Amino acid sequence: MSLIGELPHEIGQISVNGRVSYCCQTTWVFSGTVRDNILFGQSFDPPRYKAVVEACGLARDLELLPKGDQTFVGERGLQLSGGQKARLNLARSIYHGGDIILLDDPLSAVDASVGRHIFQRCFVDLCRDKTVILVTHQLQYLKQVDRIVVLRDGCIHDVGTYTELKSRGTDMRALASTDEHPGHATEAALEAEEEAKQQLLQSKFLEKQAAETAENEKVLRGAVGLRVYWDYFCAGYGPALLPVLLPLWVAGPAFFCFSDWMLAEWLDEQDRHNSTSASSSTRDWAHMSGSMRWYIIALMASTGSFLLYSMSYLQVAITASRRLHDRMLGSVLHTVSRFFDIHPVGQILNRFSRDLHFVDDAVSTLGYVVSMKTTQFLGYFLVTVVVNPWLTVALVPLMIAIVLIRVYALRTLRQVKRLEAKARSPVYSHVSDTILGLETIRTLGQQNAFLSRFDTLQDKHTSAWFLYLSSYRWMSLRSLGVVQIYFNIIIFLSLGIKDSLNGNLLALSLIYCIALGEPFEFYMRITADLETYMTSVERILGYCHLEQEPPLRSDKPPPPDWPSRGAITFTKTSLRYSSDAPCVLKNIDLHIQGKEKIGVVGRTGSGKSSLIAALFRLVQSSGHIYIDTVDIGKLGLHDLRSKISVIPQEPILFGQTLRWNLDPLEEFSDERLWNALDQVKLKDKVNQMPGQLYTEITEGGANLSVGQRQLICLARAILKYSRILILDEATANVDQETDDIIQRTIRAKFRESTVLTIAHRLYTVMDCDRIMVLDDGELKEFDTPYNLLQDTDGLFTRLVLSSGKNQAKQLQALAEMSQHKRTSAHMQLQRAMLLAHEQLVQSTEDLSIGQSALSWNRFTHSQDSLDKEKLESIVQKERKSVAPSQRIIHRKSPKRKERRAIKEEEEELLNYDSAPRARRQFRDSPQTSDTDSIDRRHNQRSKLASASGDGEAVVPVKDQGSPDTRRTASPRARTSVSQQGPPPQCTSNQPKAQREAEMVETDIDFPPKDESPASNRVPGGTYSPQRSSKPVSGSARSSGLQGSSRGARNTETASSRSKKGSYVPLAQNEDLKEQFV
Repeated sequence: MSLIGELPHEIGQISVNGRVSYCCQTTWVFSGTVRDNILFGQSFDPPRYKAVVEACGLARDLELLPKGDQTFVGERGLQLSGGQKARLNLARSIYHGGDIILLDDPLSAVDASVGRHIFQRCFVDLCRDKTVILVTHQLQYLKQVDRIVVLRDGCIHDVGTYTELKSRGTDMRALASTDEHPGHATEAALEAEEEAKQQLLQSKFLEKQAAETAENEKVLRGAVGLRVYWDYFCAGYGPALLPVLLPLWVAGPAFFCFSDWMLAEWLDEQDRHNSTSASSSTRDWAHMSGSMRWYIIALMASTGSFLLYSMSYLQVAITASRRLHDRMLGSVLHTVSRFFDIHPVGQILNRFSRDLHFVDDAVSTLGYVVSMKTTQFLGYFLVTVVVNPWLTVALVPLMIAIVLIRVYALRTLRQVKRLEAKARSPVYSHVSDTILGLETIRTLGQQNAFLSRFDTLQDKHTSAWFLYLSSYRWMSLRSLGVVQIYFNIIIFLSLGIKDSLNGNLLALSLIYCIALGEPFEFYMRITADLETYMTSVERILGYCHLEQEPPLRSDKPPPPDWPSRGAITFTKTSLRYSSDAPCVLKNIDLHIQGKEKIGVVGRTGSGKSSLIAALFRLVQSSGHIYIDTVDIGKLGLHDLRSKISVIPQEPILFGQTLRWNLDPLEEFSDERLWNALDQVKLKDKVNQMPGQLYTEITEGGANLSVGQRQLICLARAILKYSRILILDEATANVDQETDDIIQRTIRAKFRESTVLTIAHRLYTVMDCDRIMVLDDGELKEFDTPYNLLQDTDGLFTRLVLSSGKNQAKQLQALAEMSQHKRTSAHMQLQRAMLLAHEQLVQSTEDLSIGQSALSWNRFTHSQDSLDKEKLESIVQKERKSVAPSQRIIHRKSPKRKERRAIKEEEEELLNYDSAPRARRQFRDSPQTSDTDSIDRRHNQRSKLASASGDGEAVVPVKDQGSPDTRRTASPRARTSVSQQGPPPQCTSNQPKAQREAEMVETDIDFPPKDESPASNRVPGGTYSPQRSSKPVSGSARSSGLQGSSRGARNTETASSRSKKGSYVPLAQNEDLKEQFV
């Protein structure tokens, strides 16, 4: 910016010798043809023009355009893709032929193969005799430049050739990728690239072939219908005001005419009073006072009626203007997105500026005058007909003549007014284009050309306006000529009938005839003006009835916590932008799990952005789209879009403060805002701004860099934090450092969200969980990056190969690294799930043991007063209370096949794999009693401790310090385990009898099915289990039970567990009793 003189320098000097051509980072295309945008005021040189078009990769595109380079691209390049606009922008600066060519990152919006073509054919070959300064973050081109300037924090960090910088160890972050040599893309990839371009252009112009631009804006014809007048009146207070407004509208002129009649009567009585004797003066004076009284009353009523009517009409006009504006604004805000693709900004601004100005000013004023003159002329005509019917002989032809003149002239006036309104739109569009491209215009020295174009457009508008004024004056002159003829006729008629009428009434009729003459011509002119200005109301009403999106809210809103997972499902989804356009999405069927990171790739025009448009319901699609099993087609747009965050390719900032741009609804505190800025590495930058959070951002964020604007959008997404985040090529126009910040922040802050990333830089999506590959609107591939690259003929593989040989190797390495991380994370997740399951099993079993022990404690306290049947009934109730916990364990247990697969993949999971299986086999076996179950579980735990094989037996326990700590068995236990050996394996494929036999060998015995729990109890509080004749001490059993009640698994020696004997009741163990109490 300093080199082109757009930034003032405070210290030092800048010397630029030669003409400068400039290509800005943000693409700028003005309204006009493709050739106009390339020539940009220069003369047409066919050989040079062809060379520039070929070097910039536009030759094939121009062949596919409907009219070649004479195709009108519309305001801001509506008909072109982002890559085409970037190449058109580059071709303009190259064709200008400057000695110094400044290129501000022109390759960021093009694919890799197109970028290499431009770099070689344009920068290296075509500009070999020019000084080219290329600003880029694509470091693969550095080896082919003469000098490299490394900038950091606004300062020159290092200068030199690629070899010199590498030898000095300058950190350029991606030097490994600079070994890429242009031209290594495969032939198949380049052919596919050309096919994609052709598909893109065909689809683009099929979709937008009927687009209205500033050059072909539709112009209505014919008279303004009565419906327009009625809609304007209804926009005020509507029919409800008619009972009030209509009487006031008639009363004012009626009282005014009546007051004039009373004045004539008073004058007549005054003449008679002057001719009579003085004796009758009292009687005549009384009569005369009555006429004067009625005159005063009528005059006051007329004045009051006019005043009330004026106030009422003013309120109607103000309300109508406000409501028309609100309706038009609401209609434009809620119209379908396609409307903005086919209507330039100039047309929209024209409706909101000039047309609304006419409604506020001309329509309201003229409407009031016409309404008042209408009733006034009607009153004059009625009085004239009543007083002197002969004067109507001349009055009727006058009215007919003026009406005919008005009808003839109005057809021209109305259409010329519409042409004037149409000619105004290109002026607004040109001013808008000029403001957006001021840097390029000044740098290329085209100020005079744009001034000349402005003069041309303004002349067209002025011509239409002058034609309107001329037509208006033509009607006025002819109407006044007819009025002069009318005056001469009524004067001669008055001389012929002066003796047959009262002089005062004759004078009144003559005055009214004159009032119906010249004012009637004025009335015809203002009615013509009103109808011409009503075309503005007609145009506004046209915008009030635009095609609307579905409602913002539905009758059945989603749950408050929706979406809780962020799962997305497309079911046979197809999409087209209009009824006559081809499908841009074709029968998409896919499912995205919650928290997945999905990459969306495909060549230009493959349907990537259309997929997001369907998700946001920007365009109505067929089929169904579900988010967490909720059909988004049944939701209100606000309920849907408020739950999805998006970071667009072109960041949107408004002309407000930084705080307003971060939090427009004022939902968050300053602390939250600063935290979000800190997470995107902008806190220091904002602290240096004069107003910090309240720094004014210019329109579009012009006082910030593209990267800073993108980071502000990311901070806005962090504040909102949605379960679904969309990245629409968010890093396409930013440098590598900003790209890294965005990627790291998204991984850290949106770990629990579903992220869809649309990108043409493949390395930004190589660490995604899965990648969907779109082609011509169809979902061709959807798998992990590593698996997609295994298909050598797949579309994703072709996309990778098209990026070049070395870069393809790097992408392959990234895919392998991502696969390795994904596999490791999966194994860690499986390990964590098994460990959590183990803890759940242990805690549930301990709960069961505790419940059984408490029940037995109650039995021993009450055994003297309870008989055998009552004891058995209580035990059965306690067993039913434990059963739900056992069923929970059963449902949450991993499947045997899953555990066996994990065991084969990772040996260290054997300890956790064998324990749940043994527990499940024991749990599913028949049990004799709760106390027998307690005894079996103690015996089982000693066997689980030995399942780890050689070395120390690892048993997960719950410790007070850490629930995941593990305790090793005692030395005696390890010795016993090594002597006994591992327990035999039990699989689900073995017969049940065989499994039971093996369990008997491992001391996990099945009691006889026909024995009841009570049959094994003996008097005196002892219990004889059906296992072995060897007794076990009560202390050993109680100590094991006590350890289980704490949630910790205490290990015992195998010898102490092998002793069988009588059972000591819980009531006799004071320590254990206190523990349970």
